[in-house]
Amino acid sequence: MPSAPVPPSPTTASPTQDRPVELDLRALTKAEDQLAQEESALAAELTAVQNTADRLAQRIEALDQGMTKLRLPRHERMSRSLVPEIDVRAPAQRGLSARAAAVSARYAANRELRELIQGYKQMLQRVSPQVAQGEAVLEAHRAEAARRAEARTQPQVA
Repeated sequence: MPSAPVPPSPTTASPTQDRPVELDLRALTKAEDQLAQEESALAAELTAVQNTADRLAQRIEALDQGMTKLRLPRHERMSRSLVPEIDVRAPAQRGLSARAAAVSARYAANRELRELIQGYKQMLQRVSPQVAQGEAVLEAHRAEAARRAEARTQPQVA
């Protein structure tokens, strides 16, 4: 059975000076992929062991019926209760709850990011005309400076 992936550290999701966020995103994506594969493998393994338990229970049932027909004493018979049961509801529910919480948190983060981007776009749109105006003023000053320089190099007509 493959080993469980090591969850990313709390700092994995945020950029650091020596590790850009893209590398952290890749590591997180890899961990999520590994975890999805592990969950799939566990589901398949659980199905296999439950099938084994069902087959054992059927065999015990057949044994019990055969012993009943032979009128063997009850203490020599086998019971279905010999097959242990497994209850995976609690860890499965915790896993589903964690996944649901992660999805909700990601949706919330995406909404917040969208709002921040929209606000940033609006700020940029307000700055753009100011920059265009500044560029126009600079160009006017350059044109004026070029006219003055040309006027100084032209011979004066008396």
